[in-house]
Amino acid sequence: MDYQWFFAEKNGTQSGPHTLADLRDRLANRVIDMTTQVWREGLANWVPLGSVANELGLATAGPPMPPPLAGGSMPPPPSSAQPVNPYADARARSDAAFANNLVNDSTVLRAFVGPNFERYQQQWAMLDRTQGKIAWNWSAFLLGAFWLAYRKMYAYCAAMLGAVVVLSVLEAALEVPTGVSNGINFGFAVAIGMLGNHLYRVHAQKKLSELPRHLSREETVTAASHAGGTSVGAAIGVAVAFFMLVFIAVAAAM
Repeated sequence: MDYQWFFAEKNGTQSGPHTLADLRDRLANRVIDMTTQVWREGLANWVPLGSVANELGLATAGPPMPPPLAGGSMPPPPSSAQPVNPYADARARSDAAFANNLVNDSTVLRAFVGPNFERYQQQWAMLDRTQGKIAWNWSAFLLGAFWLAYRKMYAYCAAMLGAVVVLSVLEAALEVPTGVSNGINFGFAVAIGMLGNHLYRVHAQKKLSELPRHLSREETVTAASHAGGTSVGAAIGVAVAFFMLVFIAVAAAM
């Protein structure tokens, strides 16, 4: 697994996230050494780089390694009293990088997605492999706007409902044949079925990027759960609103 690594700079601040290649380059250039404190997801404490050298495929020759830092936290900069949090350094990461780091954290992402996390994880992995936006989603195809509301994608849901209402008015005003109207509706369903997983991933990245960066990891997981998850009430509300809007739009065009 390709972990994102953080290390303690000499002035006490954290640097990261970094790839394994980044760590190797910095070790070769003597920016860091085997005594440098490092951390990745899955480690309970900050540890010397030398203690995970075998895992990283690095040479272990060098000065004796100090023990891991007591309490599992890196000393903060002299001017800061804030605890170190790998998810909280806004200066080191852009919004996109911050969201991407959280989306790649299976614990945070599981909390955000909630039901059927494994299925979405597989679909998103397929999107990564194909570098595309199309991965079929039966729930999105069959339920459309109701699925969007259920997954709390309210902006997409509103856009889809607006398009459906406008088309319904035009179809009624122009007396579009039933077969053509059904074909248009089917096209909408196919489009959302094909793009649903991509849209959901974009939604997840956006919502995770909006989480406060000062939170601890446990608080981040809790906040992700509240920001994501599902809403049966929203789906029912959209269903009621949808049928009311279509009825009003058709009645107004008659």
